[in-house]
Amino acid sequence: TLRWLEDLYDLLVRGTEFIKGENLLAGMASLSLGRYRPHLQVHFSTSIHAERNLRGLLFFAGLLHDIGKPMAQEEQDDGRMRFLNHDRYGAEIAEKIARRFALSNPEVERITLLIREHMRIHHLASTSNQVSRRSIYRYFRRLEEAGVDLCLLSLADTLATYGIGIPPARWERELTVCRQLLEGWFEKREETVNPPRLINGDDLIRRFSLKPGPELGRLLESVREAQAAGQIQSVEEAYNLVELLIRDYSMGEGTENHGTENR
Repeated sequence: TLRWLEDLYDLLVRGTEFIKGENLLAGMASLSLGRYRPHLQVHFSTSIHAERNLRGLLFFAGLLHDIGKPMAQEEQDDGRMRFLNHDRYGAEIAEKIARRFALSNPEVERITLLIREHMRIHHLASTSNQVSRRSIYRYFRRLEEAGVDLCLLSLADTLATYGIGIPPARWERELTVCRQLLEGWFEKREETVNPPRLINGDDLIRRFSLKPGPELGRLLESVREAQAAGQIQSVEEAYNLVELLIRDYSMGEGTENHGTENR
């Protein structure tokens, strides 16, 4: 994975040569993601520790991302191996290793987050190359700016799995998912990642006579997700959604079942 990660970093961030002799893979990657090179250069020029940059943390996560596979290994009836939850096991092991290296808490959190979530883009690309606005919102709600790092790690992981013989359609799906995610973060952040807040907790308390508590936060998050998904755009639509959610909740359905989708 590290070899491919370095090649991808050189291509997409530094703008240098990628995978000698493999112009198809490089061309597809450049065509899909090359427009984000200036954004990626700024992103990876930042750091969360004075002595280490984000590139180093990305490569550290790349080194350890599959470290949980031995713990998760299971042989299926057909003789094939599967590694269920290896991402979770790997994050736990990586956290211990990172702390042994005396990395700072933000660095440890960044590395473990990348490893714990490193299958997320693969899942999004497994059936389709179109990512819903809701999925983009949920992705960055979970990963925040580390979601940018994960795009490179996931692409490298895909190439490490398939090698240069990767089916072009499979590579294209992975690239397209990453393009939509990077577009959401760099170009449409106020639309799909961090939309301007329509209502707040005080508004709900006044309008619906609610009390402060976890349920209030869940209602606000449901509104924000629906807004990011393009389902609501105005304050009145936000209030209408909250009214519906409260009604559903009072009937025992809960807010988490409203407005969800598979991807």
